[in-house]
Amino acid sequence: AIQGVPPFVPLSLEKGVAKVVADKTEATNALSNACSGPDTPPGNPIIPAPTTNPNDISRNNYLDDRSGPVEVLYSLFNAINRKEYVRAYSYWENAGTSSQVPPFDQFQQGYANTESVEITTGKVNSDAGAGQIYYSVPVILKAQTTGGASQTFAGCYRFHLANPGIQAQPPFLPLAIQSANVKQVASSADLTSLLDQACGS
Repeated sequence: AIQGVPPFVPLSLEKGVAKVVADKTEATNALSNACSGPDTPPGNPIIPAPTTNPNDISRNNYLDDRSGPVEVLYSLFNAINRKEYVRAYSYWENAGTSSQVPPFDQFQQGYANTESVEITTGKVNSDAGAGQIYYSVPVILKAQTTGGASQTFAGCYRFHLANPGIQAQPPFLPLAIQSANVKQVASSADLTSLLDQACGS
């Protein structure tokens, strides 16, 4: 929440220490002492808290999962619900340099009147070729504004991932949103039909 400007710095390994133990050492005993020492005082609170429910995108949960396109979308709108806009921005490919994504200040301002968002996803489609993997995900978004109004949006998010097996130089580029085509629709619209048609399927 205090990361105010891109790039978002995700949870990462700070350091690691491993020691050889006897083959017959009980795993439980080895683990109980593995993180003891002056650099790892016990009892510190964990912020953000570990994920409790991968389907919960409310502000009370923390999701940062880039393992699949739906997971990225859930993480995106979890970040928006938590007002963590730098993190939300990080789920977009080439954020800040692509015509699909505005500069960060404009991106953040675009959610100034958004109180919360709920998401429903449809069938995920994928395509691969030349070491590149693409996904498209139809979505329905139901937003609550800070003024208490309800809005419904329908559209399609498209994703890109360079095959991890051929990424030979750091930094690793995770699955990211490449583009989105989302439009506001009437709350009374047939949402099932909208999902079926959102990605041109």
